[in-house]
Amino acid sequence: MPTYEITGRSQETHRKRKRTYKAFDDSVAVMKATSDGLIVENIILVPDEMPTARQLGYAHSLGLEIPTDPTKEELSDLIDCHESNDKPATDRHRGFAAMYRVYHTRCTGKKELFDRIYEDLKQPGFEYGMASWFTYRVYRSLVHGKDNVPIQGPDHPIITEISTQLISNESFIPSLREYNGRDLIWFGYYKAPNGRYYSGGNVHTSAYKQALQSLCQMTGLKASSDISGEKGKAGCFCCAPAALVICLLLIIVWALIKP
Repeated sequence: MPTYEITGRSQETHRKRKRTYKAFDDSVAVMKATSDGLIVENIILVPDEMPTARQLGYAHSLGLEIPTDPTKEELSDLIDCHESNDKPATDRHRGFAAMYRVYHTRCTGKKELFDRIYEDLKQPGFEYGMASWFTYRVYRSLVHGKDNVPIQGPDHPIITEISTQLISNESFIPSLREYNGRDLIWFGYYKAPNGRYYSGGNVHTSAYKQALQSLCQMTGLKASSDISGEKGKAGCFCCAPAALVICLLLIIVWALIKP
């Protein structure tokens, strides 16, 4: 993904300013500069930087599989993905980032990519995009992440219709802003392939409830208990050890005070 150097003048002081932006394309870079209070006068595409020898050496020491002819940004994303215990974003997820014109590289991790998408969509003027991405992610949770489903992306007519309706509700957008990008990977409590239970995005917000209700009405799907936000088995496993300790302590105390 490209980097742009933008020169212009401050909207307030009219002083000369120069700033650098990583953006999907030049129009997004100009939009970001304008949002930062800059009157854009000139924009230059900055050539990609090659990774440093130190960066390459560190990546090799971590045992990472380095892609062909990586840029400095790509290698940085690759290292960050490894160190944050993230996993590589899929072509499909990168396609969604491109749909929303969000800056990313071929080495951006999945959690990082979700954060970048949502951070960009939280900006003023992108309420519809934020609503469509959120609603689509609720749908993915509703169908348990299955691939062979009717709705394959946030541009599906059902998602666009629901999103258009939801953004007219005053409580919806403020509720959306409570989430972080990676919260939208999954909602409620879920069981990972390793057998452990994890907590995803909050299912008790106004935004989630509205999106879920609209999706169920429009698709005929029903929400199951494993995305309801109740721990279920996870709660049993978590509470059992503590309950056992409490019972043992009560028995000991009772034995000590027994006449």
